[in-house]
Amino acid sequence: SLTVDHTFGSSFANSNTTGLLDFNMTFTVNGTTDVTQKDTVTFELRIKSNESDEAIALGYDYNNEQFYINRATESYFQRTNQFFQERWSTYVQPLTITESGDKQYQLYGLVDNNILELYFNNGAFTSTNTFFLEKGKPSNVDIVASSSKEAYTVDQLTVRRLTVDE
Repeated sequence: SLTVDHTFGSSFANSNTTGLLDFNMTFTVNGTTDVTQKDTVTFELRIKSNESDEAIALGYDYNNEQFYINRATESYFQRTNQFFQERWSTYVQPLTITESGDKQYQLYGLVDNNILELYFNNGAFTSTNTFFLEKGKPSNVDIVASSSKEAYTVDQLTVRRLTVDE
């Protein structure tokens, strides 16, 4: 059976983590925010290790209108494998666009130790990613915005730690 601990946003860092998490969020990109190309305006979910400061980042870049992932960690495999691609980005069609230009996105993610499954806009676009933490297991999700401009609104966010009971 599956056991679920519920939280909104936060950290399971002090608990005995299984490395199994999921998150579901809906957010809106404000279409009328005054942003220039010189501004760095990003919104990130950082999936962090329970034993170190390592994290992988999944974000949205306002200027380029793209989702990105940064899997750069201190992992020996990653540092020594010339074929491991640490970063990628992609355009995803918004779930909805309002008359004022606001764009809404829905994102579901499942983290299983070193795999990140992403489902954008109810599965219209999907992505499977491997990642390697040098120490520990994924244990919490932080939200980070790079700008004080009101470019994003988190409409809904749920983060859950999942465990499998034997």
